[in-house]
Amino acid sequence: MLISAFLGTAIEQYDFLSYGTASALVFNQLFFPYLDPLGTIASLGTYVVGYVARGAGALICGHFGDRIGRKMLLMVTLLVMSIASTLAGCLPTYASIGTWALILLTTLRVLQGFAIGAEQSGAIVLGIESAPAPRRGLYGSWSDSGSYGDVPLSTGALPLTSLLPEPAFLSWGWRVSMCFAPTLTHRSRSTRADGVLFIATATGEPVMPVTLRQCVRAAVRAVGAAADDESPRPFAARTVAGI
Repeated sequence: MLISAFLGTAIEQYDFLSYGTASALVFNQLFFPYLDPLGTIASLGTYVVGYVARGAGALICGHFGDRIGRKMLLMVTLLVMSIASTLAGCLPTYASIGTWALILLTTLRVLQGFAIGAEQSGAIVLGIESAPAPRRGLYGSWSDSGSYGDVPLSTGALPLTSLLPEPAFLSWGWRVSMCFAPTLTHRSRSTRADGVLFIATATGEPVMPVTLRQCVRAAVRAVGAAADDESPRPFAARTVAGI
């Protein structure tokens, strides 16, 4: 479960951050050539849209995950992220289809943001639900660790293909890292199961109730701990909000 939580978030972060690298290096030339020299700013604007959609993904899929189980939704989010990233890698440029390229690019970015918001929050909760009571913080933190585990891969894949001659790189080289996503998805999909707390709830067994007020208080405490420069592990405080 720990490895699955780590890999699932790492895979989705690879797709999510690969888009960011492409936004800085490629999309300004291929999708916003008419805005030169402001094309990079417009390209990064589509990158920001993904972060806006993350909250919606966590909220909506968290709601349904409480009712139908997290395993199914997490597999769906991995597929959505994989499909959106692959389609972005196959997308015609502005020179081919004009404004439709920008609309489709932004739509795919929204899907990426929605998927990663749903997957990361769901994976944290799944880890906590699957853990023994004394180790729930540890299990929940593994998903968040995956956010950092993929950074070398996501930031290095596109610059590596940029070693190609510039015409080849702009034509198809940048698409390789985006279309690599489906090959990473299978391992995480096959190793997840719903946690014991969710199963207990589904079968009618009593579990400890948690109110919205308690969740808000825990989140506020976590933010305060993360803001404390003297805190030895501010990163781990992010997980507390998920507990």
